[in-house]
Amino acid sequence: FSITGSGGTNISAAIPGVPTGGWVTPFVLEPSCHTCILAGYQDVYQSTDQGSTWTDISGALTAPTSDLLRVATSLSDPNTVYATEENTENIFYTHDMGATSWTNITAPYPSGNIISDLKVDQFDPNKLWVTFGNYGSQKVATWNLATGWSSFNTGLPDVPVNCIAIDTSNRVKYVGTDIGVYYRDTTMSSWQPFVTGMPSVRVNDLQINYAKGEIWAATYGRSLWKSIKQPKPGARVGITPYALDYLNVAPNPSNGTFTITLGSSIFDKKVSVRIINFNGQTVYEDNLDVTNGNNVQVRTTGIALGNYILEINDANTTIARKKITVY
Repeated sequence: FSITGSGGTNISAAIPGVPTGGWVTPFVLEPSCHTCILAGYQDVYQSTDQGSTWTDISGALTAPTSDLLRVATSLSDPNTVYATEENTENIFYTHDMGATSWTNITAPYPSGNIISDLKVDQFDPNKLWVTFGNYGSQKVATWNLATGWSSFNTGLPDVPVNCIAIDTSNRVKYVGTDIGVYYRDTTMSSWQPFVTGMPSVRVNDLQINYAKGEIWAATYGRSLWKSIKQPKPGARVGITPYALDYLNVAPNPSNGTFTITLGSSIFDKKVSVRIINFNGQTVYEDNLDVTNGNNVQVRTTGIALGNYILEINDANTTIARKKITVY
């Protein structure tokens, strides 16, 4: 790994000992200092002069063979830094830029709950948002120095959550999962899909462009996608739901033959059905005529066993999506 500065210079070569890091070694620009960079290897290094010189501010935080996965800073406190190592549930933090010590936080969840991303709350340096990149009940949690851990899983499907972005203008949270983006504002008690035409694909990173009011998603194998971000808490945008009350599939799980029941709002339409795997590939596609009733049978052949997204489309847009299982 190398960090490249202006003019194509490898500025990470100036780090003492030229340490090795993860496949995607984390680095962040400090929000309160435009010349300051933090980079995570097995130690956290800081440069205050755009990468010309570096200082180890943590010492070895990880096991001898473990690299750091994420480094996060605070908008409200320039001396607060959090870091987490790969393939564990351990988090380390300092409130004095490592001048005295780092403290270890261990998530109160089984060791299989591997941390995938973390972000510091923009208004409270003692509050951290954490995502977990595995199957199971734990998806998103917060940690607070005063109150400890709390879970925020309601509304998320049982797929890995890979990243989180927090809109500093309105506190709306976005998470990238293996099947797309979900969001939650301060008025909501559960996460909701935020796909706006985006395919069901793994999202590895999320960033917000405040100048244009956009959120950008980096996917695994299907390029970059952008959308107008959620404008303010309580507002709603025209998103494509992951599942709606007027879309039902039975039986589910099935052996590949099932009945789709559509609500009255889809009567008198010709729609198409697609079955998409979690790599974004279409494995089944057919046209449906719902002019004579809302129950339509689908018979698939040759689909591998596993979990899929069932997608219903009309001539202009995606109407709804629902998770299905073929056994």
